[in-house]
Amino acid sequence: IEVLLLPQVIQRLDDEHSLLLAPFMLNSAELMTDLGYSAKVLTEGFNDKNIYPRTAPFNGETLKHVLLSVKPDSLVEWFNSDWNKLMKENAPGRTRQYILDGTEILIPKHLFDKYEGAGVVKNNQDETSFGYKVVWIQEIIDRKGVIRAMKFAPIQDHDLKIGKELVNDFDFEEGSLLLMDRGFLDGEWITHLKNVRKVDVCIPLRSN
Repeated sequence: IEVLLLPQVIQRLDDEHSLLLAPFMLNSAELMTDLGYSAKVLTEGFNDKNIYPRTAPFNGETLKHVLLSVKPDSLVEWFNSDWNKLMKENAPGRTRQYILDGTEILIPKHLFDKYEGAGVVKNNQDETSFGYKVVWIQEIIDRKGVIRAMKFAPIQDHDLKIGKELVNDFDFEEGSLLLMDRGFLDGEWITHLKNVRKVDVCIPLRSN
């Protein structure tokens, strides 16, 4: 899973999304062997499972099947712990300026039972939505926003509740700056971040 995911993450950091641009690691049998993985050519040439002719470094279905075999919670935990530690120690251009934000991930009503851990919420207009709430901590790294940690919850959970849990487990360096909108406004919590964890907090004012 690390070998397959790492090149994908590296691509996204470089704003590249095509599988044609996957790093050399996936094509180097020597490097795969050095990493302790067994590489074998099953068929010569590029993958032949596409309807239309195209070349790709590996069959995209491979990544899908690997991810489907991984439990979501363990994947997020890996990202928030192991991957986050590597980013902290090795990423060039770090600023220690963070953004806390969140959004809803909607799913179709008729597929609700197929989505583990999804929730239901009704807004002020009496409209019902199904899905998840995700909150993330993003760091400005080399003029790009890079997600350093994230947390998923049922859609009815409030951003502030999820944000507090995520921030509580995140290893901020002393003197870090945390930027967030008014959805995370909580005076007691912000005071704790400032006085105990030594994190500066900025909540921008709206234009009105």
